[in-house]
Amino acid sequence: MKNYNTIFTEISGFKTEIVDPLKIQFLESIKAKQSLIFNQNSDRDTLLEKIPKKICGVYYFELKFYITAPINSGVEFAEYWKNSLVEGNSSKINYKRIPFIIEKEHWYPLYVGKREDLNSRITEHLYKPSNLNTYALRLNERSKLLEHAEIRFYFQEVCLFNKEYQSEIQYILTSLESEIRKSKEPWIGKQ
Repeated sequence: MKNYNTIFTEISGFKTEIVDPLKIQFLESIKAKQSLIFNQNSDRDTLLEKIPKKICGVYYFELKFYITAPINSGVEFAEYWKNSLVEGNSSKINYKRIPFIIEKEHWYPLYVGKREDLNSRITEHLYKPSNLNTYALRLNERSKLLEHAEIRFYFQEVCLFNKEYQSEIQYILTSLESEIRKSKEPWIGKQ
């Protein structure tokens, strides 16, 4: 039976060897603006075919308000966000992270997540109908918000899903998601 020191050493090595390099790679892709754009004119099929299926990973959404947007403050954004869905569950707003004054044409961190199948989860965030119970951004149903903003998103593939290594994969995904959340401080989602 392993003692706690051995387990801690294995976990620390796991983070240093796997999670940290993935975090750096993901943040570099954000700096390089290697993203996909979602707006009212996005073609669903063209967009979704660019996201790998049955691949584990993390993803990150950003939001930019057009210069003509009537949204000038964090309070106004929160009202648009809350009032843009007719029904259904949506991720909660983290008010502490939203600036008081919103600059137009500036990218803001919206949401960070992880999934064992990137394609299915990103699809839920983009196109999930509000009458289904899963928590998701449901961006396609936020037409009032999308009239005034553009969304771009990034994803980092981690591995093919393998049930045999499910706990290890979950550890990597959760660690990577947590690191990116700390770095980006998104407006929506976990505190």
